[in-house]
Amino acid sequence: MIEPGPAAARSVRLVHSGDCHLGSDTRDDCSSRHAFEALIDATRAADAAALVVAGDLFDHNRVADETISWALGELGRLDCAVILLPGNHDSAVLAGLAARDDVAERWPRLAIITAPDGEVVHVPAAGLHVWGRALVDHVPQFRPLQGIPPRPADGWSVALGHGLVVKDGNPQRRASPILPADIEIVDWDYVALGHVHVYRVVREPPAAPVVYCGATASSRDGRPGAVLVEFSATGGVRFRWQPIG
Repeated sequence: MIEPGPAAARSVRLVHSGDCHLGSDTRDDCSSRHAFEALIDATRAADAAALVVAGDLFDHNRVADETISWALGELGRLDCAVILLPGNHDSAVLAGLAARDDVAERWPRLAIITAPDGEVVHVPAAGLHVWGRALVDHVPQFRPLQGIPPRPADGWSVALGHGLVVKDGNPQRRASPILPADIEIVDWDYVALGHVHVYRVVREPPAAPVVYCGATASSRDGRPGAVLVEFSATGGVRFRWQPIG
């Protein structure tokens, strides 16, 4: 859990990112690192209460220790909460990080979702609740949004998922499917998805927005970016894709 803070504010900003793929053996890792640095800068500039990474911070589970240390150093530049959801590329490395005592001690604002049945991370200072299911096995039986609890009675709520939105019934047996029925029952304020590398709005307001942020280094028309989400007692939930770098 994120360390306790003062009473929840009613206006909150959150940065939704994902698919950073740091440490890739096949992609341009320099571009990925530059985009990640820009993501951290943009989160600071937005005065966000939280940064969420909706899976695949790292490109694979064999990522070098130097890459992990570099990423944690960049995250350490933030004063806000950071919530990481394991993806199909990095579930084992994130589980390992979550088990390290030094990570909890040195990065107290960092939360890594580890429960395969789902868990809620609370950011008290922002009145923010973030739920997600840790991806362990990237198989058709794993449904990222299945089992989401009822919307919290207080504060703002964000659901995280790393998987592919597919047609009802998943006839092609895609791994980690997100079915229309899974989306329909979500009554949380915003659904932050990862896995698809292109920015895409799956569901528009007035229902809870369901949004893919796209890959950090090339999320829209090949440009790096993320999604800035604003929660306001007067304006409700608003979001926009934002270029970074």
